[in-house]
Amino acid sequence: MKNKKFAAAAAAMTLAMSVSALAESYTYTQDSWWTAWTPGFEIADGATVKFTGSSSSSAAEVKNWYGINSIFTNVATDGVNAPLAENYAGYREYVALRADNWGWGDCYNADNNESSWDWDNYAAMVADCSYDFVITRSGRTVTETINITGKNGVSGWQKYTFEADGTDPIYVFFTGDETVTYTVNTIAENTEPTPAPGPDEPAPTGDFTPAAYLFAALALSGAALMLSRKKENA
Repeated sequence: MKNKKFAAAAAAMTLAMSVSALAESYTYTQDSWWTAWTPGFEIADGATVKFTGSSSSSAAEVKNWYGINSIFTNVATDGVNAPLAENYAGYREYVALRADNWGWGDCYNADNNESSWDWDNYAAMVADCSYDFVITRSGRTVTETINITGKNGVSGWQKYTFEADGTDPIYVFFTGDETVTYTVNTIAENTEPTPAPGPDEPAPTGDFTPAAYLFAALALSGAALMLSRKKENA
């Protein structure tokens, strides 16, 4: 039983720490709409996928949409050929989402937008800023949260949720807009829950750390050794 408990604790620890980082970075400069794109990244059911990025504009007058846009589609795009139906069979856009609380697409609903943007200072913020994108999926429900921090000290967030129709996969790629140089970095995190323990195994708690699992294993080993010695002396 001791070895079984130790193996279960070790397995739970491994699953809880299962994180894969994709060290990929894409940088583009665009002077017009729909002229550069990252490849598409699949958003699997149950996953949380994170991206970081930055953008800056050399325009004399920066508009709100001069930044990074998230495009959710049903097919994987390659980042080379334009995301259009003539290049990808069956291509559709569930949602095309700008970071200024605007968008379009087959599944877009403006009522689902939330944000904390300071519109008086938004354009100045995105003129030179950094991004954090967090995308989660549960079934056909997808939520994207965007945090933007401008070098001018202004920051804020935007959250958007949509229901993807049909049964096709869900992908996201990123693109920019006029006179924008932008970078997108990918970080994908496995967020699958730890499986439930067996009938004779204790349930791991959220407070357990790798050190806690090691301590528990050592304690079990010590207890078994003491019990063995007591039997020998009986």
